[in-house]
Amino acid sequence: MTRVQFVFFIMLTVVGFAILASQRKQDAPGPEQARTIIDLGGIETIAPSLNTRLEEAFWVIAQIESNCDPKAFRKERGEAGILQILPSNKKFPGALDEANRILGWNKFSDDDRWSVGSSREIFMINMKHHLPNGSLEQWCRMWNRGTSKKYQYDSHGDAYWAKAKRIRNRKGART
Repeated sequence: MTRVQFVFFIMLTVVGFAILASQRKQDAPGPEQARTIIDLGGIETIAPSLNTRLEEAFWVIAQIESNCDPKAFRKERGEAGILQILPSNKKFPGALDEANRILGWNKFSDDDRWSVGSSREIFMINMKHHLPNGSLEQWCRMWNRGTSKKYQYDSHGDAYWAKAKRIRNRKGART
């Protein structure tokens, strides 16, 4: 093998590895495609990860609560933000108070209800704590009725769940 052939061989090898690495990067799932492999008695199936399912639930609930408007406000009860979170209230704690209780310190204030990121974090903390293996239906019912009541099967919850199913079906989200 001559020196020219050797250099050419090395160049092809380097280019080949670069192409292979870029293909692996493209094939790797992003956060929106994250999956968990579940073993069902010898049969492996791919299911959406908890964070992916919670993210879908967050956006479905945001659509119901405020039409995804972070500036939405309901004067009657003081609900604010994308998820229409109630203000802090020690007598009747809501999702914001519950997230602070779960964390063990007052991370969130009433002003955080206006932030999409903080609202999402409040939602995730509550759902992962109370219903870590929940479904879209359970998370919707719980958000609608409050964390203290878990998820209730009543006419009010049924109407909320019906809205969530319509939105999910329109967007092609998974349960």
